[in-house]
Amino acid sequence: MKAFLLAALFCFALSATAAFAAPKINKHDWEVGGGFNFSHLSREENLPSKAQNNFSLRGIGQYFLADELSAGAEISVNASGGNTYVQAGPIITKYIFVDDKLAPYLSMLPIVVKTASNVPAGYRSTVRAGAKYFLNDSVAVGPALEYSHDWESGPYRSQENFSFLGLFSIHL
Repeated sequence: MKAFLLAALFCFALSATAAFAAPKINKHDWEVGGGFNFSHLSREENLPSKAQNNFSLRGIGQYFLADELSAGAEISVNASGGNTYVQAGPIITKYIFVDDKLAPYLSMLPIVVKTASNVPAGYRSTVRAGAKYFLNDSVAVGPALEYSHDWESGPYRSQENFSFLGLFSIHL
């Protein structure tokens, strides 16, 4: 949790220095992309607490409502502890440009519906901080840190998840 908060604070600090940078992502543009992650999961249960690893693939589509501000949807397929589940929900992203090639950002998925193969559906909220490196005017890659919290997912009271992601995107 401390690492995630430090990353978010770092991105906000960079926004002060990037206030006059020329925006590279403009209103009415589109972004499509995806990514993968490997994470460690800990949860509280009615049984003793348990930890496991998680792997996921995701697809993202966003429309730019304003320069450097996009909203859209994200869907992911996950494998965790013998379960396979799909989750989908809205995403909003604020980019904070540092220069022509590097773009730190913050994303939020306020409510995500999560369906699993052998447990009841649940809900998740996610906050993500990362940076994209633009290889050219329309293709970007980069890492991100993500914190997620699940509510009442099957027999679990709560579930916390910290992830490191590798993301790519194409800006149209």
